[in-house]
Amino acid sequence: MSNLSFGQSWTIDQLKEEQTSSFKVIRKETGFWFQCGAVRGHVSDKIDLSTAKPHELLVSQVTVPDTGETFLMLHKQGSGEVAVEW
Repeated sequence: MSNLSFGQSWTIDQLKEEQTSSFKVIRKETGFWFQCGAVRGHVSDKIDLSTAKPHELLVSQVTVPDTGETFLMLHKQGSGEVAVEW
């Protein structure tokens, strides 16, 4: 996906506090997904989960301008293999 439009963003700590839950990255057949309480979304394939630090990552509301599709995505700040739990 290219030309994504990024909206509101949250840090992992903000989501954990709002959801009073741990933040998990889960491996599924379709790729990696995150879950924090009732909040779920995609994990950017540009993140190396084996070396990523929670303070380097954001969850953002993302929109595909051509289709209007909106979803949440975990990505590295400033950008848009191993399952982890923080």
